[in-house]
Amino acid sequence: MAAIEFRLIRNDISPDIRRKLRKMKNPRPVLEAIGEQLVSLTRRAFTDASLRPSIWPPRKKAVSWQILRKSGTLWKSIRITETTNTSVTVGTDRPYAAVHQLGSRKSTGRGGGIPASPFFPVIGKKLTAIARKKIDQAAHVKFDAMLLKARG
Repeated sequence: MAAIEFRLIRNDISPDIRRKLRKMKNPRPVLEAIGEQLVSLTRRAFTDASLRPSIWPPRKKAVSWQILRKSGTLWKSIRITETTNTSVTVGTDRPYAAVHQLGSRKSTGRGGGIPASPFFPVIGKKLTAIARKKIDQAAHVKFDAMLLKARG
């Protein structure tokens, strides 16, 4: 069970992509391409602030590593966790991922008072505009490749 997951279903993508997916016998390759793009955007958000859904809070202490990148374990753990004919799920099994994504309201003890440092390109349950655009582009590229292959 992943510590945090985001499942994209047909309703989360553009009407054009939904229409094309409905016509396909096997939509999994397109959904996998969408998932791979979401994984890529999420990983790139660790170093590219323009891909984050919001600004990360400043560090409390001066340290040599980038925020959320001390060992790279969280960054490396982001992957597609499930693909079906109707959805793709991207997540991580790191137990602390949800705290970093959403923050912690807990005021004392380990993990207490941690402000959100979101790395998944979602706000609430909605994709950010840049994520929606990049996912649509990835889906169109995969559709085109599949059409060329089918025409042989």
